[in-house]
Amino acid sequence: MWEPQDGFQVDALEARYVVDELFGGGNRGGGKSDWLLEDFASDVEKWGSAWKGILFRKTFSQFRELIDRSKELFHDQFPGSEFKEGSLTWHFPNGSRLQMFHMAEDSDAEKHLGISYPWIGYDELPHWPNAGPYKRLKACNRSAVKGLPRRIRSTGNPGGAGLAWIKDYFQIPNDPSHPGGELIKILDPDTKTTRTRMFLRSSMFENKIFLEANPDYPATVREACEGNEQLELAWLQGNFNVFFGKFFTSFDPEIHSIEPSELFNNGTVPEDWRVYGALDYGESDYTWFGLFLVGNHPETNQEISYLAGEYYRRGLWPSEYAGQIRDMVHNHPVTRGRNPERVFADTSIWYTRAEAGGNPMDRMVSDIFRNQADLRLEMANKNRISGWRFLKECLAWKRNATGDLIKYPKLYYSPDCHHFERTMSHAVYAGDEDNPKEDINTRQEEHPCDGTRYFVMGAIAPRKFQKEDKSKYLTMGDIKRRIMNPNLRKEAYYVPVPENDNIDLLINEMVD
Repeated sequence: MWEPQDGFQVDALEARYVVDELFGGGNRGGGKSDWLLEDFASDVEKWGSAWKGILFRKTFSQFRELIDRSKELFHDQFPGSEFKEGSLTWHFPNGSRLQMFHMAEDSDAEKHLGISYPWIGYDELPHWPNAGPYKRLKACNRSAVKGLPRRIRSTGNPGGAGLAWIKDYFQIPNDPSHPGGELIKILDPDTKTTRTRMFLRSSMFENKIFLEANPDYPATVREACEGNEQLELAWLQGNFNVFFGKFFTSFDPEIHSIEPSELFNNGTVPEDWRVYGALDYGESDYTWFGLFLVGNHPETNQEISYLAGEYYRRGLWPSEYAGQIRDMVHNHPVTRGRNPERVFADTSIWYTRAEAGGNPMDRMVSDIFRNQADLRLEMANKNRISGWRFLKECLAWKRNATGDLIKYPKLYYSPDCHHFERTMSHAVYAGDEDNPKEDINTRQEEHPCDGTRYFVMGAIAPRKFQKEDKSKYLTMGDIKRRIMNPNLRKEAYYVPVPENDNIDLLINEMVD
């Protein structure tokens, strides 16, 4: 018979009637999957047919191990229980049921709306890029039976496209040694009721039974990391600040975040700095606008870029976005109201119609931003792979053996730009752990990342990658024509050529 082990498993099970939503996360081998199954099993006998649950996993191939483990546990704990492979559902003798469902797409959540599940579980919650399915299915966490407990339980290791929203939602401490356990209370203003959520950290070193059976497991995990320090921090220490698949590995708020007062006298930008903007427009999703400055760093005298302010909203009309962005630009204390000389914008706004109310149907979203926000819009370079590479180059930095910076980044930001910091910190590669892609995962929150990519490709990359002067590689025909034409002789040699020089001799010298 299964018994919880001291530490995470005991704490998590004791919280089942106190905490509505609990996320158990940590390093590998911490016993999280066993806890998830037993959390449901703990109320099977008491509530019988009223106790129904559903357990989600992102991919079916990874579900198989959890199903096999449930068979090891439930057949012994509940004699007569049956697992039906066709529906992936456990049927317990007293009528209780637990369905397992692999939710590959966010839209799969719609299949369960309207169904009551007193217990909802998620194995490896960070594999869901955004909080949409999780939050929608909270409406299913209900029952018509008075007194029946209702709870949502989930597990996860550091990594996955959804780690950013999970860290924010469950307020995971930045200190990797913090055990969690702080109760978060959320008051519903309509019902005046309170729901609670909590994070608890799991650890393989508390899983004594597992380590007795696999004493070399920590060494095996370390070897699997192949010297990758970030992987070791994630897989061995359960550190949610560094995780597998991080897209901007060099991004560090300790390096890239600078107060305006540290960069500029009186916290306002000098007149010789240029002002730019970047706009990533969302029709039903978020719209992000960044206010960028470009000039020489006062200490290093190196040209840098600085994100001085950002705007981030969703669910508004284009005219509302435009008006609020205009106000932000005109009232920004660092730029003192200077208008961006150019704004690099998502090309879709040149083809997306503006709202019909009061506007001609042939007006595009770009027209609204031009006229109502007074923005000098320019179509952004949307080459994703080249853009990400160049953005990473702008973020790159390096220290020497004594810890001093010997390579400084070319892009900084104001600490007030929380959305930029959050999305840059938690952006992950597309694909999966076994087959990562060079692009960023587009199913997570990435609008500030996209907008910043537009900026660096529009304002910085053209100056860095200027077209090479092809005149140095003229053909012999080009050279002869230029020598024959007195107006082009300087361009041919970059030095004055007297008109009375022997043309054939000059050509022969060049051939030699």
